[in-house]
Amino acid sequence: MQAHVDHANKYIYSLVPNLDPSDIRYVSAQLAALDIACLGVLVTSVGGSLVGAFDYFLGDMRVAKSGPYAFAIKQAIDGYNADAKRNISNATLSLATAKAALGNRVPSRFRLPNWPLS
Repeated sequence: MQAHVDHANKYIYSLVPNLDPSDIRYVSAQLAALDIACLGVLVTSVGGSLVGAFDYFLGDMRVAKSGPYAFAIKQAIDGYNADAKRNISNATLSLATAKAALGNRVPSRFRLPNWPLS
């Protein structure tokens, strides 16, 4: 499990290397790393048997991984996947944290006129 956490943290750090705890994207980056780590742990724990059902016999014992079990695994993977994508886009979205500190230095000839929207 620790290897999956380390991998997820390094992956997120490679996307946004200069992120610090005061940045508003920091929480999204943490959540993305958590989602990626959970995906890795989930996939590893079920041994790669994610989609579909299978039955086999181990001597006299029948092993069945079908129905609700397979559906629950697939649903969890889809949920972590969607959350990871959303959090990665929030963490890497540069426009969300753009600061207009130098906005007063923009020459007025480049500013758009105040046209009516209708």
